[in-house]
Amino acid sequence: MKRLILINIAAILCTFAISGFTQETKDKKPEIKFGGFIRYDAFYDNRLNVDALEGLVNLFPLNKAFDSIGNDLNNKNTINALTLASRLKTFITAADALGAKTSGFIEFDFTGRPSATAPATIRFREAWIKLKWEKTKLLFGRHWHPLFIEEMVPSVVSMNIGAPFQTFNRSAQMTVKRNIGDFKVLASAIYQSDYLSSGPSTEVKSPNYMKWSMMPNLHLQFQYLKPHLFTGIAIDYKSIQPRLFTTAIVAGKKTYKTDEKLNTYALEAFLKVNYPKFTFKCKSLYGQNLSDHLLTGGYAVKTIDSLTGRETYTPSNNLYVWANAIYGTKWKFSLFGGYSQNLGFSENVINNKPIDSNGKTIETIYGTGNNIAFIYRISPSIIYDLNFLQFCLEYERTSAAYGKNELNNKGKVINKEIITNNRLLFTVIYLF
Repeated sequence: MKRLILINIAAILCTFAISGFTQETKDKKPEIKFGGFIRYDAFYDNRLNVDALEGLVNLFPLNKAFDSIGNDLNNKNTINALTLASRLKTFITAADALGAKTSGFIEFDFTGRPSATAPATIRFREAWIKLKWEKTKLLFGRHWHPLFIEEMVPSVVSMNIGAPFQTFNRSAQMTVKRNIGDFKVLASAIYQSDYLSSGPSTEVKSPNYMKWSMMPNLHLQFQYLKPHLFTGIAIDYKSIQPRLFTTAIVAGKKTYKTDEKLNTYALEAFLKVNYPKFTFKCKSLYGQNLSDHLLTGGYAVKTIDSLTGRETYTPSNNLYVWANAIYGTKWKFSLFGGYSQNLGFSENVINNKPIDSNGKTIETIYGTGNNIAFIYRISPSIIYDLNFLQFCLEYERTSAAYGKNELNNKGKVINKEIITNNRLLFTVIYLF
């Protein structure tokens, strides 16, 4: 099955690309255009959260953590204001090549500083080359992961753009898209860079897990377009190798080379209905080990050989759904709702954390939020849009049901307690 998927996607990539090639090149001076926006975000939270970029990308509330007399340390009001999300884009067009229109794109923001005390630094977001024929587009570079689907971005004010219900991942890729009447077929081969899988390395998240597997993340997508309608389905396949070697559990401190891999998939369906004053979008994603998309999930160790330390793995299974309705032009009113469900791992998880012969405890569950049964969010917003200037106000209520993993029942979460954060966000955006 794995070889068949790889062969089919490779054939599509080659066929689509070669079909548009002709040996034509026209002299044309490169044209460079700049764009972007300046963005101010001020926000209040009534609880500490799992987030990124100093709170700009808010995901879900932290679980309770108690001090010596039972006070919840994460039950804390916070307020902040930042301009780090301001962005600069560069668009490049040049001469035709191989019978195709050529273009390039580079984008930066200022969220690259390693800590809140460090000075703001530039962060690389996107850089890609595009070749466009009459019916075929070919893209090389770092761009949004195909599961993201640019036409399906939720219309929310927050920089999380719907995460952890909507995928959030930019990666190096080769993507080909072919128009076939009202249909479009998209195929991609993707490698991880900033958005990484979790695992046992000292860095926890690492690009090496995919490198060691010798298999790119493969994606195939079918889109259908009509006036006012955009819909489709997608399948995604990923393989990682969490370890190069293992250490014996029994005495001896011996190490053994391993090539054990974890192979996972995701299925996605989406729908968008669009009219001048009203837009409705919804998406459903069922997937395994998708923590590299700022989603909950991951994988676990299901067996360990005590003589060699060799591990086998089982993936998480999660469902993510969201819907978004938007009304208006100058005054825009939006309502977003999202829900994710932890369906447990595919098989039972090893019952205890073993200690190897070096005295080191071996972790058995990797990823994000595997002890959360479900998360839901409701988020209304209002935007006053003057085209180049926007004033935005958004309320975001996110709740997470924390509990304990029942390891002999595929790690399903029991003894749940719902933790909630309320965020109020005010944003001003100046576009150029």
